[in-house]
Amino acid sequence: FSQPVAALIARIQHEGGARCREACRIAEEQLRGLASDPFTGRMTGQIHLTDTKGGKPRTIQVSTGLYTDLEKTIAFHGGVLHVSMGSDAKAVRQAAARAGEALGGTHAFRYCFARRRYKELTMSLTEKAGLTHEAAIQQVSWEMGHERASITMLYLR
Repeated sequence: FSQPVAALIARIQHEGGARCREACRIAEEQLRGLASDPFTGRMTGQIHLTDTKGGKPRTIQVSTGLYTDLEKTIAFHGGVLHVSMGSDAKAVRQAAARAGEALGGTHAFRYCFARRRYKELTMSLTEKAGLTHEAAIQQVSWEMGHERASITMLYLR
């Protein structure tokens, strides 16, 4: 297990809002290609998550650069990126310690995702964005795999 793979998993969590468990095992067939984000118009890579908390599959969006890196890594590893959650958490803790940063664990990446995505959806920088507060919270909630928007509110404090 290498630091570049740990960094890749962290980026999937940070950019796409995936849980550690969801990002630590991604197979080639889960890669769904590139598509336009319906809210920002930005081109993104699509990853279909199937082993999710609650058992409800969802598709997350990541940057095209991350998507390309993920495609290459999965191909290098024979079609599946698979890292134990414990190994990933340990690598993240070590990286945070080296950087002199306090980290509350890999779940912190989901907090960052929720805050960034909420801001992105409520800013009226594009024709498509500019959702209301309630609509943005609900959208972020669905993207994170939550059933209730009230759960997502904990991430936005």
